[in-house]
Amino acid sequence: GLQMTCDWIGPCAASYVVPSEIFPTAARATAHGISAASGKLGAVVGIYGVGVLVDTIGVRWMLLTVGGLTVVAMVWVQLLIPEYDEQTLEGLEEVDSRGDRCEILNWLYGGGMKAGKRAKKGKAAGA
Repeated sequence: GLQMTCDWIGPCAASYVVPSEIFPTAARATAHGISAASGKLGAVVGIYGVGVLVDTIGVRWMLLTVGGLTVVAMVWVQLLIPEYDEQTLEGLEEVDSRGDRCEILNWLYGGGMKAGKRAKKGKAAGA
C-alpha cells in the first residue's frame, strides 16, 4: 500500500506531467510516445540485466555497476538535455501557430530554440 502510494505520487505522475510541459504541442504525442517506450524498454532491460549481472559478477559488483551507470546518466542529462523555460514553450507555441513544422522538427532534433532561430535567419538571409 505505502509503496504504491509513493509510486503514484512521485514517478508515475511525473511521467505524464513532465512530457506535457517540455514538448511543443505539434510534437507532443510523438515525443511522449518515444519517452514512454524508452521507459518501458529500460524496465525490461533492467530486469533481465540485473539478473545477468548478479549471475556473472555477484551482487556487490552489480550494485556498483548500476550505481555507476546511474551517475553517468545523471551527468548525461545535465550536459546534453536543453533547458526548457517559459520562453522556450512560448516560442514553440508561436512557431506552431505559424504552422512551421520544419522549424519545430529542427528544434526537436537540432539543438533547441537557438538552432531554430539560426535556421530562420538563414532562410531570411538566403531569400
